Amino acid sequence: MIVLVANQATSDELPVISDKSQTFTFAVLGDTHYTPPGYKVTHFIHDIAREIDSQPRSPAFICHTGDVVEGGVYEIHDGKRKFVLASYEEMKSQLGYATHDLEQAFHRPVFIAVGNHDKHDPGYRAYREIALPLISKGLKQPLDRTYYAFRYANACLLFLDFAPRDYDEQARFAGEVLAKAKNDPRVQHIFFFAHFPLWPVVRAGFYSPRFTDSVLPLIRTYAPDAFFCGHTHNTLVCVRKVENLPIVQIQGVSTGRGQTLLPIEQHNALLVPPAELPYCWGYREGSPTGYYLVHIDGPKVDVQWRIPGHGLVHEFAWRQPGKLTDVKRPMVNRIPVTDEALRGAQSAELVFCPWNPQRMTIRVSINGEEVARKDLPPTYTPFWEETHVAIAKENLKVLRRNNLLTIDNPGRAVFGFAAARLELVLRDGSLTATPVANTFHFSCRAGQVGQPSMTKAWQAVPANLRREVDLGQPLGPVELRF
Repeated sequence: MIVLVANQATSDELPVISDKSQTFTFAVLGDTHYTPPGYKVTHFIHDIAREIDSQPRSPAFICHTGDVVEGGVYEIHDGKRKFVLASYEEMKSQLGYATHDLEQAFHRPVFIAVGNHDKHDPGYRAYREIALPLISKGLKQPLDRTYYAFRYANACLLFLDFAPRDYDEQARFAGEVLAKAKNDPRVQHIFFFAHFPLWPVVRAGFYSPRFTDSVLPLIRTYAPDAFFCGHTHNTLVCVRKVENLPIVQIQGVSTGRGQTLLPIEQHNALLVPPAELPYCWGYREGSPTGYYLVHIDGPKVDVQWRIPGHGLVHEFAWRQPGKLTDVKRPMVNRIPVTDEALRGAQSAELVFCPWNPQRMTIRVSINGEEVARKDLPPTYTPFWEETHVAIAKENLKVLRRNNLLTIDNPGRAVFGFAAARLELVLRDGSLTATPVANTFHFSCRAGQVGQPSMTKAWQAVPANLRREVDLGQPLGPVELRF
């Protein structure tokens, strides 16, 4: 068990939890979504705790990027699945269970960036009553707001509220903290923590422009080492250049919903132009539960992404913010496809991520030949959930190593699709696929949309990645090359 003792500080000083060593480690997890009645995530959290206890670099404390609890339940109303927010008493119960479990699992201070699911009762009274006292224990001083900061050794850690009651007040607080940290010769590193990302890389719309606009001036001025966040339920690390400043965004999720690693580059189109991403890797929602170990050794930062039971999956490091280098990175092997392999293929399917507010039917053509029709149920998260369209055995003959995909819209529906790829099962049973197309296709021009609320799908995608046609015209063509 590690006990942290804070130095005494006046009200306008940054709490100092440790001032002894320039070498330490902390762990980062998030989006745990503790959900009653079973709280299934509990065993994943305890798996993480057991693994970090066995590490030579034992974390001094735990950072959580929010959505500690689910904060509600899904119910069926009028045939539709609807999320019903938890009451104050329900939130209090969920947060009480979750915070107690985190303390029992880790036996270390836990610092939290509040998430949207943590605020579901009016005034997020339950979070203030349950979560803030837990954070206060780590800070060794009272905390009455959802944003705060502290120093540990040579690092300043700043936790922000993605939707504070007063954005200007939060920015003023953060600016004062960061100015002091930047002028303190003992501080070599600055880390931001928040629930919402600065920008979504693969999940359209999952951010707050107002929050991003409030934080970017601080990042431009103080150039932090990294911005840790969650919310999108994917694991993703990227460096994005904004006005020539490299910004490191590290996202994670600890819900433990899958068993197989699903690399982003094999499943999703990027919402950020690749030219702005000198460094990017990640795994989509549905991958196994994971967490980060962040090790500070003087000027160097080393970050490991680990999966309990599997160990180290990905490791990267830097000495200068934005200058990331890989220490360990899993290889992504793609099986080459020859003309002979195509002729012997057992099966194939088209995979893409649609956005369609209403049920509709599409016709799929490859290389000018119709190969399938598909009835699409409504989807509510644009360009995220995957749809698989089987290509009949007799239509496999139309496939080439270089293919052109078009999707017809006979019902003149308003919809879109992205991240198209062809998957192929070869004669020996092995699976291969084309790279994902990094374009977003819409069935009409943004100005032709009848409902203003539907234009959000267009606004979530950068203009240079959008492809639009007149309503009723085929979408595409999209090049898919094995």
